[in-house]
Amino acid sequence: MLQRKPYLYNDVWPINANNSTPPENWQGWPDSKKFALVLTHDVENIRGLNKCRELAKIEEELGFRSSFNFVAADYEVR
Repeated sequence: MLQRKPYLYNDVWPINANNSTPPENWQGWPDSKKFALVLTHDVENIRGLNKCRELAKIEEELGFRSSFNFVAADYEVR
């Protein structure tokens, strides 16, 4: 099943052409930047939890901020 996903979504990943037009009256990214980047991390266990601060520090030193999402319970990956 996982092998089929890239094939099923190749027309919308990484950019869906239907969403490529900027919103009306949009002034663009700050400082004339060309794009935005969103960094997220899913923290699923104690090993990951113990590395969050170190990773956040490294990212901050590189000028990034990210979102850490803490998984509250086990879940099935499909």
